[in-house]
Parts: sequence; structure tokens; C-alpha cells
Amino acid sequence: MTEQTNKYTAPQKEAMDAPVFSVHDILQMMLANWYWFILSVTVCVGCAYLYIASTQSVYNRTATILVKDSRKGGDTDLSAFSDMVGFSARRNVDNEIYILQSRRLMEQVVRQLNLTVNYSTRSGLRQQALYKSSPIQVEFINNNETEGCAFAVALLEENQLSLSDFNRRDISSEDSEQVISGALNDTISTPVGQVIVKPTLYLSEDYIGRTINVRKTPIFATTNSYRQAVESSVANKMSSIITLSMRDVVPQRAEDVINSLIQVYNSDAMEDKRAVTKQTATFINNRLKIISEELGNVDKDIEDFKRYNNVYSISSEAQRLIGESSQYKSEGLNVENQIAMASYIRDYLLDENQKNVLIPATAGFVNTLIAAQIKDYNEMVLLRNKLASEGSSNNPTVLNINNTLEASRLSIIASLESHIQALEIQLAALQREEQDANSRIRNASAQEKEILSSVRQQKVKEELYLYLLQKREENELALEVVEPNSRVVDQAFGSNTPVYPKSAMILLVALIFGLGIPFAIIYLLEILDTTIRGRKDLEDRISIPFLGEIPQYAGNAPHGIVVRENGRDTVSEAFRILRTNMNFMNINGEKELKVIMVTSSNPHAGKT
Repeated sequence: MTEQTNKYTAPQKEAMDAPVFSVHDILQMMLANWYWFILSVTVCVGCAYLYIASTQSVYNRTATILVKDSRKGGDTDLSAFSDMVGFSARRNVDNEIYILQSRRLMEQVVRQLNLTVNYSTRSGLRQQALYKSSPIQVEFINNNETEGCAFAVALLEENQLSLSDFNRRDISSEDSEQVISGALNDTISTPVGQVIVKPTLYLSEDYIGRTINVRKTPIFATTNSYRQAVESSVANKMSSIITLSMRDVVPQRAEDVINSLIQVYNSDAMEDKRAVTKQTATFINNRLKIISEELGNVDKDIEDFKRYNNVYSISSEAQRLIGESSQYKSEGLNVENQIAMASYIRDYLLDENQKNVLIPATAGFVNTLIAAQIKDYNEMVLLRNKLASEGSSNNPTVLNINNTLEASRLSIIASLESHIQALEIQLAALQREEQDANSRIRNASAQEKEILSSVRQQKVKEELYLYLLQKREENELALEVVEPNSRVVDQAFGSNTPVYPKSAMILLVALIFGLGIPFAIIYLLEILDTTIRGRKDLEDRISIPFLGEIPQYAGNAPHGIVVRENGRDTVSEAFRILRTNMNFMNINGEKELKVIMVTSSNPHAGKT
């Protein structure tokens, strides 16, 4: 008995660890509850469709700019003039990204596009933004940029309208529930302040009876919102290309914000350069005025000095004086030579031994009168000597010539004396002129030293003045040809397919949830169900032999007996199968089975 019990209980533990459900069981379970799956899928897909229909579509827009950084290939357009106007093309791309994301630039964009006031209307299940297509424009008379408000404008016939649903932090519920009537272009007093509702070109009959929602947000909150919406990134650290992207429910607004941000960024950079250039121009003009006055004073000092000393140029005056001194010295030497020659001839004539002798010829003798006298004297001496050689010395003609020669000799001596005196006077004058020139040369060195400081200042002032004039022209050129820090590679663009909500993905998720929710519920119920509903529940969980199953009898059994001899109904066949299986259980048994115990898991199950 013990062996038999172990025989059937040992495999039973292994059978309890076996999988409860197979793929076939799961399919059967889903087919049996198909209506719940259809209902769940319908509800989930319907909710997803309502979500898609009520959610505004979000579009993505992207722009690309090239920051002009020479280190990364973004050379300036005016690189040919960089040496003239002093452009600096070395910029840090990361710094430019921070500038693009600055609050100051985005606030200018918000003011330029008037993004603090938004208009919308209901279109179906969703709110439709009326960016640049609103039929009305609201002007806030007492505009406070730090406060936000909202209200609804209902357009009526004959240019009439009504304002309602006022919302602001400091108004009461009674004020918010007011309905105020007015007309277009009229000043209307409301709980949120005085406003003027003006029509636009988009106003048509289609908007009559419709409600336009107007929302005004504080400038600070609007700026922060768009700063977070605009993303700036660098695709490659080795490049200077910045990508600007933004997501918005209105693609045109995203394009305008990105393009305006680029324009404001370039304009701001150009204004900074112009401010620096203008400040530089002011500094240069002031310096030119001061240096011009100083240069004028130095020029006047030099002019007064030259006028007082009667010189034009110290260097040229010194050269002239040196030339004059050399000339006086040369002329003095010539005069001394003339004096020495005249003295020699005079002494020669005064010598008694040299009477009636030819006077030596003197080349270069400047006195023509004395030279003619000497020539005549020599001719007479030659004539006398010829006559004396032909006759006696007492010849009257010779004597007459001797007398003439004596008179001529005395005349020449007198002329030489007079000529020597004149040459000595001339020599003295030349020596005085030479001394004066030398003195003036010595004074020129002192004058040059005296004027050197003024000339040096004049030269420095002139160079500085010319340098500032050149820089002023360069600065004017820089002011006229100011270039932006970036070049637009692509304006803001993007696909007309929304990036959110993704309808296909949402519907797929809804379909998965629609199938998963009933499956999870049914599967959980199956796991938690501990009742035995059929033969399979026993075979999957125990390993003892299964002998048979008796179906429930649905008919009327006379006298309570459902099994009869030669019966062909299902219950009779089930009992025959049970009997046969019991006989097979005792094929190798030593004892015949005589006792059958009928039991159940709960009372009143029909054992009796």
C-alpha cells in the first residue's frame, strides 16, 4: 500500500511545477471571450482618437547659421579689409550659443512679434491658434507688461461684441462673471482694464457668433517660455555651424521666432560694433582737435624762432654758411697769392742789379694794367738790348730807351705798391667774412640744439596727427561696412507633418492596451480560479491515472436511475468507459478490486 502511494505521489509533485496554460489554452481563452476584446479595443481606440482630435498638433522648425570664426573656417566676408578696418574674426561658438539663448535677445523678439497677446478659437474638439490670422486685435490702454489676463470676445452683428470670462489674479469672481457689451474700435472698460477691440483684414461673416479667446501673458513669463522652446546646438565641435530648432503648435510662429531671433542677434552684434566704432570716432576726433592745437603751437614757435634768427632752415643755413666760409677761405688764399706775386715783382724791380733786365712772366696775374705795363717794359728791354748789341751803349736812342725804361720801372713799382695795398684790404675783408661765417656756423649748432626739441615735438605731433587721420578713415569705413557675426545658411523650415501627437503610435498603443487589458483581467481570473471544471484541470495538476468522467444528465430519469442495460446515451457510455478503465487497472493485481470510495472536496456534491 505504501509502495503504491509513493508510486503515484512522486510524479505528482513534478506535475504541479508544469505550466498552467499553453498557447492553445490562451487562444481558446481569447476566443471564448472575444466580445470583451472587441469592446476593450473599441473603447481604447476611441479614447485615443478623442485625444488626437482634441490635442493641438505640434510642428518642428529648424534653422542653420554659420558663425564667422576664422579658427573653424567661418571667415568674414570683409577679410580683404581686415588690415584696414581692424576686424576680429576670432569668436567662440559656445559663447555665441549663450548669446542666442539670452533673455535680452528673446525679449526683443517677443516685443517685435507681439507674442504676449495670443488669440484662439475653438475648432471642433481643439483650440485653434489665430497667429497672424485673428479677426480682431486688442489694444490694452493701461498696458502693464508684468501682469497677465484673459477674456473671451464674442463677435456679434453690426460691429457689436460682448466680453466675458475675465480672468486675472486680483479680480473677484463677480467681476470675472460680468458680460460687457461694446462695439469695435470703442474704448471698453473691463475688470482687466480699458481695451480697444479693433477689426483686422481677416474679419469676415464666418466669425459672427463665434468666440475669440484673448490671453495676455507677462513679458517675463513669455520670454522664459520661448527661451525654453528654442534649442541651440552645435552639430560638430570642429565646425562653427549652429542649429536653432523650435516646436510650436503654429509652424509660422516657430519660423518667425527663429528668423527674428537670428535677425535680432545679428543686429545686436552690429549695434555693438557700431557703438564701439562711434566711441572710437569720438575719441579720435577729440584727440585730433587737441593734437591740432598743440601742433599749431609748435609750428608757431618754430616760425617765430626762424623769423627772429632770420633763418629758413637750420641745416640748409649751416650748409650755406659752410660753403661761404670755404669760399672766403679760397678767395683769401688767392688774394694772398696775388700779394705774394706782386711783392715778388716789386722786390725784383727794386733790385738795382736787375735794371734793364726782363721782368719774369707771371701767369694768372689778375691786374691787367700792370701786366700790360710789364709787357711793354719787357719789349722795350728787348729793343734796347738789340740796339745796344748793334752799336754802343752811348747811342742816343739807347739812352732815350734807358730813360723810358727807368720811368716805366718806377711806374710799375708804384702800380704794384697800390695793387698790393688794394689786395691787402681785400684780404682783410675776406678774413673778416670768413670769421663771421665761422661764427655763424658755431651759432647754428647752438640754434639747432635750441630748436631741436621743438622740431622733435613737431615731428611726433605730425606723425600722431597723420596716424589719427588714417585711423579716422578706417573707423569711418568700419562704421559703413559693419558685418554681422553670423551668416544664415538656412532660414527656418520644416515638414508639415506634426511631430506630436504621433497618431499612428498613439493608435498602436491604444490597440495594444485594448488587447492587453481584457487579456490581463481574464488571465488573472484564470489564475485565481481554483475550481475544477473538467478533465484537463485534473490531468494538468496530478499524475495519477484518470479513469473517466461522467457528464451531467440533462434528461428525466424514471425512478432516479440514469444507467440502464443496453443504454446508448452519453451517461451509459461514460459508465462503460469507467468500468473498462477500472478493469485495466487490475490486470497485474494479485487481488481483485472490490471497494470503491466516492468522495469530493465539499459536502453536498452528489456523492450519495
